[in-house]
Amino acid sequence: MSQQTKQPQAAQSAIQKNRMGRVLSILGTLCIVFVILLYALLVLPEAIGWHTYNVISGSMEPSIPIGSLIYVKEGAPEDVQTDDVIAFYSAGQEGSIITHRVVNNNVVSGTFTTKGDANAGEDPEPAAYDRYIGKVNLHIPGMGKLLILMTSFYGKIAAACLIALGAVLSFAGARLRDQNPVPGKPRKANKNAAKDEPDTKA
Repeated sequence: MSQQTKQPQAAQSAIQKNRMGRVLSILGTLCIVFVILLYALLVLPEAIGWHTYNVISGSMEPSIPIGSLIYVKEGAPEDVQTDDVIAFYSAGQEGSIITHRVVNNNVVSGTFTTKGDANAGEDPEPAAYDRYIGKVNLHIPGMGKLLILMTSFYGKIAAACLIALGAVLSFAGARLRDQNPVPGKPRKANKNAAKDEPDTKA
């Protein structure tokens, strides 16, 4: 085989390996960013005073489906308007959290009349102001189940493994690209090697 034939084949192989390295680097970055974004959905809202909950009942369907992640912001109960969706503690000793729509805000008695969108009638007992948590400002369908899983013991292990995988893929991709530069494309200069040699005179 001639030298002229070997050179194009070597160049083509370098290009393919360089592209593979780029793909590996992108996949590694996506793995890490995916985990960061999932945890950011929980951590960042808490930092600005919002509460996050996973919806486990269908009383607010179809507006808020089961498995949705809801964001609840605290505020004065007197400011709640009719048709706002609020979160409040149930009257029972179990202290479960209910998310229902406000039918009437009775400021005089300090209570809310509430109703689930999927329920036939209003809730049998008004929700007192002292059980009010806040108003639901945002919900993301399906994210509640995923983030509950991510915060579990096995979910944290899976997240750590995904980050480790992302780091390995990124490192392998970068190394593959460095070892197989695209022919004709100038490589980044090495700062340590870019030193002027002293002038010499004959």
